Amino acid sequence: MATPHGSPQGDGSVGTVAEPSELLPVGETERLAWFDEFIGGLLAGGIYLLGGSPGGRKSGLATQIVLELATQGVLSVSVLTEESERRFVDRASKLTSEWSRKDAKGALVLARCDTRVADLEQLPTFLLREVLNPHGRYFGSKLIVVDSIQGHGTPGNAFKKYAKLFEFDQIARSAGIAVILICHLTKSNRLSGPRALEHHADVVMQLAKVGDFRVLALTKNRFGPEQPNGLALLIDTVTTVLRPSPHIHPVTGAARTFMGGAIGESEIQAAVSLPTVGSQPSITAPGLPRRRIELILNAIGGLPMLDLGTFSMSVSALLPGDSPFRGWLSLPLAIALISSCLRRSVPRDTLFVGEVDLNRALRPLPNALVDSLSAMLLEPGHTERLRLVVPSSAVCAFAVSPAVKVIGCDTLDQVVYAMWPEIH
Repeated sequence: MATPHGSPQGDGSVGTVAEPSELLPVGETERLAWFDEFIGGLLAGGIYLLGGSPGGRKSGLATQIVLELATQGVLSVSVLTEESERRFVDRASKLTSEWSRKDAKGALVLARCDTRVADLEQLPTFLLREVLNPHGRYFGSKLIVVDSIQGHGTPGNAFKKYAKLFEFDQIARSAGIAVILICHLTKSNRLSGPRALEHHADVVMQLAKVGDFRVLALTKNRFGPEQPNGLALLIDTVTTVLRPSPHIHPVTGAARTFMGGAIGESEIQAAVSLPTVGSQPSITAPGLPRRRIELILNAIGGLPMLDLGTFSMSVSALLPGDSPFRGWLSLPLAIALISSCLRRSVPRDTLFVGEVDLNRALRPLPNALVDSLSAMLLEPGHTERLRLVVPSSAVCAFAVSPAVKVIGCDTLDQVVYAMWPEIH
């Protein structure tokens, strides 16, 4: 089957080349199965455009791909126009630092790099001489990464240079060689280069920075569905490997609490998720005092294991009737948010009552609240085994049955470590 693609002239006319069909084995192991599934498979002969801002991990993702292919015996070459061979090797070594020594060494043999291409106009000659020539250094390569196409300061209106890039792509496509073109962004957050660049590519990806996360969006895909909302990724702090964030799908955290003698128990629910590409983190808390919610978020944002500034929040309190939000509900709300962020459930046998200040300290409870909660826990019908988390200053004031264990804490940090000691 034949399909039209942009011609080497990049002027909107079309030529006819073979439709890419062979899948390169990027997803053979769990390391990059997420990427393979996200783009619908890396196709031999496909032209992939990967754009992003500086520090967005474009080069890192491309290096992950070539290393993964190398583990499957696939030869590749990364044409480096911005960095040295030493930097490429250092990055590859870090990405494979948790692999076995044998696998890491073998991958570096097949994931080759070259720094001799000084201009886009040299790419067709490089391809013919070094990749397609049986005597070339990289003969047999199934993937070529050009990192980056603006590496020598190529302006967007350098049409003759981009025409040579398109010629290079067409030759690679016809030879069944996949190409990943790494592209910069303009100040207006658009892919740098002529408009024909995106039309010419089969797949267009953009790697955006959202706080400490990266979001990979698929804005064009000739081989499958687009993914404009993107896939949220985390950067491994040791290896710098990109992998899917656990916050792709929100998880609701829920914490039990006490509303007072007239109402009794209730529950606070909260969920955190990553904002979509191009949007800012936001807070949705219908019926709750927004300023109070923001103060609580500022307080818990200082916890060493959390940075809630990059998340969007959805907060709901299951408060009976028109009951107002009480100060002592800030502790269960904070625990519900932290539970959602950490992806750890709150023990259902635990009741939280306490007000969190800006320094994450727990304030003393009102005497009337302590008395009404004690009365509820001493009722003859209350036989449930329960843990009650309250400020340390209130522990001695509670009168409870043997089924209730009162846990006193001075700070929110202590509450978090008491609930989830494994994160200490």
